[in-house]
Amino acid sequence: MFGFVVVVLGVGGIPFGQEVIFVISMAVVCYMLVLVTAELDHNTRVGILFSTIIVFAFRAAPTVGDGFFWWTLDELNSTPRSTARCGRRAILSIAVMWLFARQLTECS
Repeated sequence: MFGFVVVVLGVGGIPFGQEVIFVISMAVVCYMLVLVTAELDHNTRVGILFSTIIVFAFRAAPTVGDGFFWWTLDELNSTPRSTARCGRRAILSIAVMWLFARQLTECS
């Protein structure tokens, strides 16, 4: 049912279709998370829920794509090497977030 609704909204040209797909997807992820974490204590569940919402929102955000890469090469006289450094920084950010996951979920 979820797949059918997403395809209809995505292909149908419905106004605000992408936003509706995002909200539905977020609701499905949160619902499944509640089912999976039903046996955990309340504080752990809340920490997992908020961490999941943050990760999902960042992963669901659209990327600039290849057009931005070529624009930076042409207009900003950037090099592929400098663009690759930005990618390594993103990987480093994910690694640091993984290392400090406990502090992110336990500290306000």
